[in-house]
Amino acid sequence: MRNREEGVATTRVVGKRVLLALASLVVAPILGVWAGASMHNPPGNGPGGWQVVVGVGVPALFASAAAVVAGVGRAEVASWTIASLAATGGLLLLLVWFVQTYIPT
Repeated sequence: MRNREEGVATTRVVGKRVLLALASLVVAPILGVWAGASMHNPPGNGPGGWQVVVGVGVPALFASAAAVVAGVGRAEVASWTIASLAATGGLLLLLVWFVQTYIPT
């Protein structure tokens, strides 16, 4: 009986980490890019200061909140937050490449 209870507990921990990975590496970067892109763009080239703050802050806060809800330690919260920011940067690079390559100007 004890092995079965340990298996259920292990499954719950793994399930929480899978949802945490999905939230940190897929949902948070998309939310960050969407939130930054939905703001008013200032004149000139490049994003405005608040677009950068929101584009970085939203994924960091979302990933941190998801990690806290999953009940992981502080070091893992920091790791998931950094991974979320790296995924956001990768998504931005992919979007810039796509726009420059496939959208005629």
